[in-house]
Amino acid sequence: MKQLLFAILVGSTAAYSQTGDPVRSMETAPMMVDARGAPVPSKAQLTQEEQIEFSRRFNRLLDVMRDFTDEYNRGGGKLWPQKKADALERAYRDLQKTSSWKRASLTP
Repeated sequence: MKQLLFAILVGSTAAYSQTGDPVRSMETAPMMVDARGAPVPSKAQLTQEEQIEFSRRFNRLLDVMRDFTDEYNRGGGKLWPQKKADALERAYRDLQKTSSWKRASLTP
């Protein structure tokens, strides 16, 4: 019985130490550093930075798509604007490289 209680105590302590302190997470976040000694950004900061980066790349994609559409329509649909199509493909791939995109594609 003592061994079982000890195993439960050790297991719960190990799980708690991996998740961090939920009560003092705001106090411990500034103290966390990575292997290089640089501060690790909090999840809220990281999420905000991810949103900004995703928005920037998405807006770039929309601008490039608008340029492609304008060029295509100027030719009356008879001319394929290859340079604009290549730029559109690059902007789309750039959007796919964001961590938000990768995370969304991993979730079911």
